Amino acid sequence: MSKGNHSSVGYCKLKGPLTVQDRSTTPLLVPEFDYELQGMEDPRIVKIDDLYYLSYTAYDG
Repeated sequence: MSKGNHSSVGYCKLKGPLTVQDRSTTPLLVPEFDYELQGMEDPRIVKIDDLYYLSYTAYDG
């Protein structure tokens, strides 16, 4: 979450289901377009064949 309560997509590596092992302090993806003005939420990653795809929900308020 950034100032103004706008969400972004970051990186966090877990050790087990509840323990954070590593967390980046800067986001990987931040809102750039009008349809993302209030944030980027609910990221999902799926592997298809040898490629990983990331999707998210854009929130425009």
